Amino acid sequence: MHKTGTHKLQSAMEYLMTYGWAILIIGVVLVALYELNVFTPSNYISPICTLPAGFTCGSNYLYGNGLVVLNIEYTNIDPIAVTQIGCNSNQTTAHLYTYATPVAMNTGENTTFDVLCYQGSTQFSGPLDTVFAGTIAINYTDTHTGFQNFIYGKIVTKVVRS
Repeated sequence: MHKTGTHKLQSAMEYLMTYGWAILIIGVVLVALYELNVFTPSNYISPICTLPAGFTCGSNYLYGNGLVVLNIEYTNIDPIAVTQIGCNSNQTTAHLYTYATPVAMNTGENTTFDVLCYQGSTQFSGPLDTVFAGTIAINYTDTHTGFQNFIYGKIVTKVVRS
């Protein structure tokens, strides 16, 4: 003789076991992905540095103390002399570094600048993989005409070195 509730109980147990194993496997996969830092957004940020026409921002490295090393190429016709450069989280001319002797740049020339970045009014600092987004400000003089100019560019990068 068959009891009427036996098949229902067996079906319920099979249902719970099947879905229980599936949920357990999904949980193990999620923990493994978390341990591999798949869910860390800063892993997917590529360094971005954009400047106006005539200037190209090459590589950049941000250190934990806020120092960013920028490689800038100048492509306009007239040579220039960079008198000030700065990096800030907002578009400001505060905290610009003024060169005692301006840095000369000719057409097609690459120059590496060491610039301290500021988060508002304080110097930026952060551990490895901390993201910084801000503005690069460059004050220069066209050595042919004598005209001064200010340009602003955008930078998004993360701390890659301590």
